[in-house]
Amino acid sequence: MRHVLAALFSLLSLPLFLFGGKFLVSALKLRSGQPFYTSSSPEDFLAYGAIWVGIALLALVPSVLVLLKKSAPSGLLVLPLLVLVLSAIAIPSNMPPGYRGTMAGRAVERRMKLVATALEQWGGEHGQLPGDDGQLRDALKTNEPPDEDSATNSRYHRGGQPVPYRFILASNALAPHRLQPAGDQPAIVYCAISSDRKRFWLTATALPGDVSSQVVMLGRDGELVVINGEVPAKPSEPAATAAPEKKSKKGAPPAK
Repeated sequence: MRHVLAALFSLLSLPLFLFGGKFLVSALKLRSGQPFYTSSSPEDFLAYGAIWVGIALLALVPSVLVLLKKSAPSGLLVLPLLVLVLSAIAIPSNMPPGYRGTMAGRAVERRMKLVATALEQWGGEHGQLPGDDGQLRDALKTNEPPDEDSATNSRYHRGGQPVPYRFILASNALAPHRLQPAGDQPAIVYCAISSDRKRFWLTATALPGDVSSQVVMLGRDGELVVINGEVPAKPSEPAATAAPEKKSKKGAPPAK
């Protein structure tokens, strides 16, 4: 029975090696070039990789000892059991920064929603959507995040510096911007405005993973993320109603 458990724990430690290896591969990519990444510090990838590989060894080494040495006490299997249980809880509930590139993508999507609200507000006040870059900048000021850094910078980084948001106006659009290549950086928000300046479509760029030199259009579940809207219709003014004609008294001619 102990050999079965030892073999099972050995196999279950392999995902921990893969989990830590993902960080180490990302660290190597950062050492070999200047890609974009989703962590605030390049050293995060190396540190987390080393930690998770070490945790995997804590699960693997005692299991292998029990498998190969008859003299090894069965109590050694308690350590890999605890390691695997705690890892199963820690990995999904407390994901280290930089592991899920989708977190940075979700931050971009939240920024897009703020942009959509700003465009609708500005369009409602002016009767039409922005027609040039200056008007777009003016519109975006109406609904910026309260934190100045969040308003300016995305969660993507390159060379130790945060990647700023960029907002690009595409006039006379018939549909959302979805052309490839997506752009030269993540966190570009494309604001496609219809020719009558009444409708808009927002799309954005992101990374396909934690560390990458490739930029893609932001998507979710295999579909392009598009946020659309239009200039709110102004409430129609109530029509003026004529004053009712006064009825004359019976037998008397109507008043002139």
